[in-house]
Amino acid sequence: MATSTWPSKWAIIYNPNSGRKLAKQMVMEELVPSLQKIPKLNDNYEIYETKYAGNGTEIACKKSKEGYGLIAVGGDGTILEIILGQRQAGNEKLPMGIIAGGSLNYFAICGSLPTPNELPGRIMDQKSCFYPTMEITFDNKDLKMESFEAIYVGRSAYIVSEIDRLRKDMPPPVALPKIVSELVENPSKASFQGIVEMELDDGTKLNLDGTNDYFWDIAIICRNPFTGAQGDDMWVSISKVSTMPSKERTLLRYKPPNEGYTGGWRCTDSQHCIKNIKIISKKNDKESNLVAISGEKHLFQNEIMIMKKDHMINIIGFNEKPKNVKKEYHRNDIPASENALKELKRFYGDDVNPNDYGAILSEGSSSL
Repeated sequence: MATSTWPSKWAIIYNPNSGRKLAKQMVMEELVPSLQKIPKLNDNYEIYETKYAGNGTEIACKKSKEGYGLIAVGGDGTILEIILGQRQAGNEKLPMGIIAGGSLNYFAICGSLPTPNELPGRIMDQKSCFYPTMEITFDNKDLKMESFEAIYVGRSAYIVSEIDRLRKDMPPPVALPKIVSELVENPSKASFQGIVEMELDDGTKLNLDGTNDYFWDIAIICRNPFTGAQGDDMWVSISKVSTMPSKERTLLRYKPPNEGYTGGWRCTDSQHCIKNIKIISKKNDKESNLVAISGEKHLFQNEIMIMKKDHMINIIGFNEKPKNVKKEYHRNDIPASENALKELKRFYGDDVNPNDYGAILSEGSSSL
């Protein structure tokens, strides 16, 4: 039976092969010494290393049934395994610690999740925040998957795939600008030909046609594209090849502090708060339809349907208010759109100054 009781003992589950392969080091050299400094925690934790795909779910389910709180250390795939294990145990409302050990760690940085050294203190504070998941149905219910972070079609899906392919020879932060630069020179590598059908949050239906002017990027997230804030809403940001930003603008986005972390979706044409979205392929080569789900690549043949689920993750130390992108990343020549102002005011208050935030978007192209 689901409960929101705060656990007194914790199971740390890490994947040694996630991302940059630093998970074990973070656990042993940072998290454990910090736990040992707190009397109520220093004898109340166990450590488990995953051995194979799905092992995180098995461990998480067993330890959750035994009353342990869970601390997930790894990339998106590892974290999702542990979320599913906790749910199988019937304890999805229990608070969970998340330590990012993936390649780029957008979710952790955008949500200002605690570092390994900070997490024990946040556990003692007993502060957490609920966050939704998304369900993806492949090709008319043949296959279903779940995501807690992001779902990408087009450019971002291609980037995820290439980072994985190059991982052995090139660290993700080094590979990222190389991949992006190549894509800007040859956008057809990653563009998506098809139709997008969506139901907006107010019930309005909206269809976008990308059969001739292909989609450059489709990103579905539970992160506000104007403020970067994590929340209960599901959003889609969409751009097309004809309005894709210049190489300089695109590469600027991926330089530190990385606009992608904090909602700087200024390289997209439109943003919509949605209930559900269907992405339908019109390509002749059906096997090339790439979708990235929580940091892992998958292929679909005809279509995918994405819906926000009622399942919620109770994340320790989760910060609803993201860190802001530095002001020099803001483009003063792009006026704040009505939607951007609405979201910023809802989040920061009516006296908000749009120029203080890097996530201001226009409704049209934002090319340099």
